[in-house]
Amino acid sequence: MIRDFSDTMKIYLFLILFLGTVLSFTIFYPDKKYSFLSNSNYLNQKDTVIRKIFDESTGDSIDILSLGNLRIVEKDGTIKKNTILKEIHSYWIIYEKDGSLHDFLISAIDRIELGNKKGKAIYFDKKGKATIKWIP
Repeated sequence: MIRDFSDTMKIYLFLILFLGTVLSFTIFYPDKKYSFLSNSNYLNQKDTVIRKIFDESTGDSIDILSLGNLRIVEKDGTIKKNTILKEIHSYWIIYEKDGSLHDFLISAIDRIELGNKKGKAIYFDKKGKATIKWIP
């Protein structure tokens, strides 16, 4: 009889700890997608993936996968060399470096210099729209 009582208490204790952890996580981190207390507008946002960039000098749209090796120049002056741009999202980019995928916020990027087209770079406006321009 005592054994059954302790097994039941273990189950109750586990359920209380589990539900307490889930509830506290949703209270302290309400901005996460899996939180039932989160803002519904955050869940309904559409993320757009850009595959082509407009080149102002030629008037053509260029596929980002055909750009080859790039140099990402950050606003603080740091340069990431030998990167390959994979995707441009609304607020971040995904690039490949040394066989690994990385993401990076657009707001921290000054420009992305094109390796195969000397003197040109990808610039982002305040809304995150990318265009290829000559480097001033």
